[in-house]
Amino acid sequence: MIKLMKFALAGALAVTAMAPAHAAFVFNFNGGNSSLTGPDGNGRIFSATDNGMTINVRASAWSINTSNVVRNGYLGHYSSGLGVTNRNEGSSGHVADNSVSKDFILLQFDQAVDVNGFRLNFIDEDSDIVAGFNNVNFAWNAAVPNLDNQNVAALNALFPSLIDYNGGDGGNNSSSFRSVNAANNSGNFWLVGPKFSSSNDSFKLGLVKADFVAPPPAIPEPGTWAMMIIGFGAIGGAMRSRRRKSAMKASIA
Repeated sequence: MIKLMKFALAGALAVTAMAPAHAAFVFNFNGGNSSLTGPDGNGRIFSATDNGMTINVRASAWSINTSNVVRNGYLGHYSSGLGVTNRNEGSSGHVADNSVSKDFILLQFDQAVDVNGFRLNFIDEDSDIVAGFNNVNFAWNAAVPNLDNQNVAALNALFPSLIDYNGGDGGNNSSSFRSVNAANNSGNFWLVGPKFSSSNDSFKLGLVKADFVAPPPAIPEPGTWAMMIIGFGAIGGAMRSRRRKSAMKASIA
């Protein structure tokens, strides 16, 4: 029994000492050649791989109109990244901007990730952004439910802690990397867009950098360990009993 307890304790210590698995992902949205207009509500799926692990993401385009109603839009995939054409724009509106409607992109991952930065391309003037996260239970590879044509309150309920990240002026279609999420929060549902409270920010989303950290395995409660030890003891006792009976039969024979 003492040996069994030692083995159980060693197992518990080994589980505790195990470092969580970690992988870093770069979702590259550059290199597209889609049209400037298309069906509202479309989505585009991308993937990234690191350390033998692949994570998928679905991106979609959205905007808040001047009546504070959220509408889906057309997500274009261009040479400089992802852009938004909202319902109030023509074919020239293929960047995410906040000049009239407030554009944004939603990212639905198939795993919870810690997004730590965005590459912003094709910056015309300023490049302040808003970003936020949540963990949701709807399908990652399907349209976001119960959001299109809803009051902005529905969006605020999905992302209760949106944060603004200010950046420098752009111009000449420049690029900038914007670090976010210093608290290393993880979520499977992310928002990024030009700052909602401004009107001169615009960009295409070139890439997303994100980390995945697997949660450490759960350590059984003391009561569970006790039951395991008792079970091991019972098995060991039964095995010893069988050996004694086999030895007696051999002696009689």
